[in-house]
Amino acid sequence: AYGKGTAWYMGTMVPEAALQKYLARAAADAGLTLPPERFPVIVRSAMNPQGHPVHFLLHYASEPTEVISRWDATDLCTGHHYTAGQKIPLKDWDAVILEEDQETTAD
Repeated sequence: AYGKGTAWYMGTMVPEAALQKYLARAAADAGLTLPPERFPVIVRSAMNPQGHPVHFLLHYASEPTEVISRWDATDLCTGHHYTAGQKIPLKDWDAVILEEDQETTAD
C-alpha cells in the first residue's frame, strides 16, 4: 500500500504467463478491467463527428487471427455487420474500423 493507493513492483524476470497474471491482479486491485484483446491486436476507440463510437482494430503480426466483437457494429471499409460476440477475422497486418450501431427509438 502506498498513500491512498497500491503500487506493484517487480524486481525480477518472470515468464510471460506469470507476468500476465500479475498484471491482471494489479488491474483488478486498481478497479480496472483489462480488455480481452492482447498484443499483437491493439484496439483504440474514439467518437466520430456525428458522436458515434468508432473502434480501430489494429493487427501487428503476419499470422492471421480473430477477435470477438464487443459491439454491434459495421466495418466502415467493407460494410460487413458484426454483432457482439461474433468473430472478426484479422489478416496479417490488418486494420478494421468499426462504427457502433446507433439505437433508434420509435416515435
